[in-house]
Amino acid sequence: MSLPDATGNRPNVVRHRVGSLLLRLSLIVILALILFPPASTPVFAASIVVNTTADENGTGGACSLREAITAANINSAYGGCSAGSGTDTITFTVMVRSRSLERRMMM
Repeated sequence: MSLPDATGNRPNVVRHRVGSLLLRLSLIVILALILFPPASTPVFAASIVVNTTADENGTGGACSLREAITAANINSAYGGCSAGSGTDTITFTVMVRSRSLERRMMM
């Protein structure tokens, strides 16, 4: 049994109460984190703008479709295009004509 200190408190009793309080607070925090997990940081997608109809590949200051696809795939700036990041969106500021590709079979 411990003797009271100058304030009349018993040191062991105070230590036990503080330890018990810290344990309770720790359990409450752990339980809150389990029941309400923090939101994960969203991954932001990049918007890559194609501003030329030329078929550039790492040259020139404009961003071609080929360079935009490459920038999106490597998540880094390429040619005249900004860096991709995550699931990217490629948009166009130039008029793109419709073209069809034809595959010819050699016989």
